[in-house]
Amino acid sequence: MRSRFRAVMISGLVWAAACGQAPGGDTAEAPADTAATAPIPDLSTLVGEIRTGIAELPAMTAADPVAARRTAVDLYATRQETIERHWGPRGDQGPSVELGRAVDAAEQSFHDLMALLNQEAAPDSSGVRRAVTALDLRLEAVLQEAAVQQ
Repeated sequence: MRSRFRAVMISGLVWAAACGQAPGGDTAEAPADTAATAPIPDLSTLVGEIRTGIAELPAMTAADPVAARRTAVDLYATRQETIERHWGPRGDQGPSVELGRAVDAAEQSFHDLMALLNQEAAPDSSGVRRAVTALDLRLEAVLQEAAVQQ
């Protein structure tokens, strides 16, 4: 399932780049030195942005499935991957084992949501709602574990 998701994710990113919409910004390329000098975003801010964005997905799926997919790809590429990179089990912030597991569980839920959104048939909004609820619960667990770690 994960390898299928990555193939879908890569094709979505390639499509976004071909349309001139790089995830997370208006330009296709970021300055090379920003990764080294950019401050680490606040975990609660990233999680909050994801939760706000995914809350709109069930209604968006019914109205415009392509926009829902695009929104989910953007949230994943600009926020969830940042969370995984900094607070996942191999993250550079030295997360606890529990926080790393919570981040991995949230990432898996995000993958499940993306797989649902990327089905050939139009996704069912009630199924998307269930996947969004599951992801939201996983993200809440990430925040709870982060609070324990502090």
